[in-house]
Amino acid sequence: MSRRATSLTRRRRPELLDLQPTEERPGFYARLSGADDAEGNSIQGQLGLWRAHCARAGTTSVDEYVDEEQSGYYLDLHERPDGRRAIEDAASGRINVLYVPRLDRLGRTSLGILGAWKRLDKLGCTLRSLTEPIDTSTPQGLLFFQLLGNMAEFDRNMIVNKLSTARDRERRNGRHPGGPIPYGYVLDSERRYQPSTHPVGALDLTEAELVRELFERVAGGSTIVAEVARLNALGVPAVTRYPDGKERLARAWMYSRLHQMLHRTIYRGARVVSLSRDEIDLEAPALVDPATFAQIAARLTENARTAPRNTKHEYLLRGLIRCVNCGHKVSGVTRAGRQYYLCGRTISSEHNPKAQRCRTLSSRVDTLDAAVWADCREYLRDPERIIRNHQVTHRKLQAETPGLDAEASALRASQAEAERTKQRVLDLYELGRLSIEEIDERLARVEATLADIQGRLGAIRARQAVADATERQIISAVRLIREMGTDLEQIEAEHDLEKMHRLIAAVYVRIEMETVEANGERGVHCTVVRRVPTEDQGHGHIGNTTPQRNVPNMTATPAPLELIAALAVA
Repeated sequence: MSRRATSLTRRRRPELLDLQPTEERPGFYARLSGADDAEGNSIQGQLGLWRAHCARAGTTSVDEYVDEEQSGYYLDLHERPDGRRAIEDAASGRINVLYVPRLDRLGRTSLGILGAWKRLDKLGCTLRSLTEPIDTSTPQGLLFFQLLGNMAEFDRNMIVNKLSTARDRERRNGRHPGGPIPYGYVLDSERRYQPSTHPVGALDLTEAELVRELFERVAGGSTIVAEVARLNALGVPAVTRYPDGKERLARAWMYSRLHQMLHRTIYRGARVVSLSRDEIDLEAPALVDPATFAQIAARLTENARTAPRNTKHEYLLRGLIRCVNCGHKVSGVTRAGRQYYLCGRTISSEHNPKAQRCRTLSSRVDTLDAAVWADCREYLRDPERIIRNHQVTHRKLQAETPGLDAEASALRASQAEAERTKQRVLDLYELGRLSIEEIDERLARVEATLADIQGRLGAIRARQAVADATERQIISAVRLIREMGTDLEQIEAEHDLEKMHRLIAAVYVRIEMETVEANGERGVHCTVVRRVPTEDQGHGHIGNTTPQRNVPNMTATPAPLELIAALAVA
């Protein structure tokens, strides 16, 4: 034999030694998630299958790796506690074969299953299934392995669809959708809401009566901060109850919880329930009348919009002015000892050199405040006529509401029928009467129908939300004008900026400020948008501004500016 042949033979000897059979050191991996539990799987069943296999084959298991309550969809094998331990044992050589009852125990996505197999393969660990013939050493076996991974993902999607359909069915029937029970309610034997009769010892009230009192106090002028302090001072327990009977007691009432309660529509008897693809309105026992709820909603919205926060000066038009050029809110600032209304985008550019400065000029606070207040006084010279106009607008909104409700009811009926059709298609597939291609085609048509219905329902909800918000604003404006509209002279004599601000906010939806150019000169043009105009009032001038001075960080204007108010209808 030549020297070259001898050299080749010697190099092959280690490879021939590596092909000798090695001792099998098997491990077993089992997993259970919430969805699997709903399908009837169990850890005990998976372990029983493995131990029966070991008894038949006469092998001894090195270790058993069990992950309970671990998702196979969101977590890969190496991200689960015992899955990570199995990979570490494979890397150390403690196991060289990992058995699973089915491939879907490794994961519920094809990428997750392939990723687990690749990790184990790189470590020299073989992957085997107790119920599926897997042989990844051949192209055909690898294709079958990938098909099983895709089927595991499809099976998971079917399970999720069944669970979400069951949850949607419960919610459509008016049952509690799960999670904490709203304060002031309890669940009956059918998981429906009922007013809570749990006593609140510190106030000698039930929880439902406490909720009703809370809404009435805030509607009467109290604030969320004051009510939080009152409840904590009285020692009212901040308890949260759950459907399974458990209770959680917080250390104290918090602003966020009370704020959320005051905005929840369930307390006025209309509960918005989220489904898997839509939202529906269901009835619930009302603890607060709709008028009180609307009044509180308008009050809280106005407080959030016009809160002075950390301002050092009082601005009559705070929160009411918008820049037409960029859409930002116009805020009050002090420059060289004087107050100006300036676009918020320009203010931001002073602190951030990269921010683009708005081209809208500033306006003197005293001049614009005086002009707007003068127009507001003129508008309120006959409060009863304004109230009548508001009431006419209110009646028009109420007349439109039934039509929207009827249209929404018809769409919900169509949506329910489409959901039933979808369930029938899934049932036919489970019975083996439809192929995968047929079920994909039919489900695509149903999903398209559901998407169209959902879009139309969303548009109706948006229109209803606008109508509800407008109605709340009109009710609040009428109440305010009735209370203070006849006391304008006293309010002005006392220079009560808070009452003046509330009246202006009741009259105007917003004030729009922009820069206009005429005859080569730039000036500020302001438009006041009224909630409801009177019959004989239209466009006109409401005052003139004084010339602006050339001050630091301000745009200088050499000529006087004319303030024009185009009285527009909101």
